[in-house]
Amino acid sequence: MGNIRFSTAKSFFDELQKKLPTMKVPTWRDELYFEYHRGVQTTQAETKKRVRTTEELLLNAEKFSSFAMLHGRAYPSEEFGRAWRDLLFDDFHDILPGSGIAVNYLDAKRNLEDVSRVGRGILDGSVSEIAARINTTALGVPVVVFNSMSWPRDEVVEAEVQLPSAAPAIQIVDGAGKPATSQLAPVVTRVPWSKQPAAPR
Repeated sequence: MGNIRFSTAKSFFDELQKKLPTMKVPTWRDELYFEYHRGVQTTQAETKKRVRTTEELLLNAEKFSSFAMLHGRAYPSEEFGRAWRDLLFDDFHDILPGSGIAVNYLDAKRNLEDVSRVGRGILDGSVSEIAARINTTALGVPVVVFNSMSWPRDEVVEAEVQLPSAAPAIQIVDGAGKPATSQLAPVVTRVPWSKQPAAPR
């Protein structure tokens, strides 16, 4: 094993200067910047987005798993450990910036999709555990909305609700029974391409 000692850059170059006459040191007459790092703020944007959304997913899963644990649900420590290790692997400096080779991003895509499946499963199980303990026996179709932040949020929530029967009018109320601002979105029926009417000739 080699002898390792702490030193300074100046000491290193001073010693190197003494050895230069006996060394074959190549001369580089060009830009020192590594050209393949150009544009890394925008390259592989899909990977950057996938990493960020997966991070948020695991954080939310951890939060709601902690609350679900208070109701007796086991906290999935091992699953979280594996998921975070796999996610952080793709935070490696050649994958996240976008300066790696193509196969890196194929592996990262598969890896992050696996992490997302684990995180989504944990999150869905945790919020289901919590929702099962909320009294939703009031009149109407209940919709439970979770806020993963530690402060009140006021933003748009979209929900698809199945009514038990036809209703002449629909009103959205909050937990206190007060009307909430709402808007009904039309249901769009998509016709398969094979069933599209033929264009006139």
